Formats: sequence, structure tokens, C-alpha cells
Amino acid sequence: QWRILVPGNIFLMWIAKFNKPYKEKIKKLTFNFADIKKGETMLVSSPSSIAKYIHKIPKGKKKTVIEMREALAKKAKANKTCPVSCVPVVQAMSVTWVLILSFNCIKNFASIKGE
Repeated sequence: QWRILVPGNIFLMWIAKFNKPYKEKIKKLTFNFADIKKGETMLVSSPSSIAKYIHKIPKGKKKTVIEMREALAKKAKANKTCPVSCVPVVQAMSVTWVLILSFNCIKNFASIKGE
């Protein structure tokens, strides 16, 4: 069975995900992982703290995922932030907003044409 994801469904799905009680963890690595070396501490972040960070970026200011990971780790007193807990959240948020904006453009275009 296929489930059609329209912007409203995606938005509700992310609201549910953000409202889940994720507890951030700091782990000391016993092996090298991505750009994190053995012995360093790694923050496993939550979707809500990533969203809070993104919402605090001033309009017109550009931040990279690497800068975000560094800032979140520094705030939590860890060496790095886990890329696996960050990147998928950022990608999903981006796709969700693109779909919502596209849906609104199509809806507005249809109303202009009188459909």
C-alpha cells in the first residue's frame, strides 16, 4: 500500500518526530568514526536541538552543517556532533520546506487561474 505524502502529512510526521522524547547523549568513542577520532567525545543530538539551532540563524546569514555540528558540540561540551544524528534531520527539514513552498506556489497559481 502506497502512502501519498503531501506537505501537511510530512509536516505532521515531523511534528511527531520532534515531540518524541529524545535524550541527547555524549559518548566517548573507542574507534574512529567519520571525522571523529578514537578517544574524542561525540554528541548524539536531538531533532529539536538541531531545529532550535537552525531557527536561531539570522535571516540572510549562511551556516554550514559542519559549523552547526561544531556549535552544538561546543554547547554540549563535546568534541564533535554525530553526523548520523544531524545530517538526516537537516535534509528532511529542507525537503519538507521545499515541498510546503512548492505546494503553496501551486495552490496560489491555481487560484490565480481560477481553478
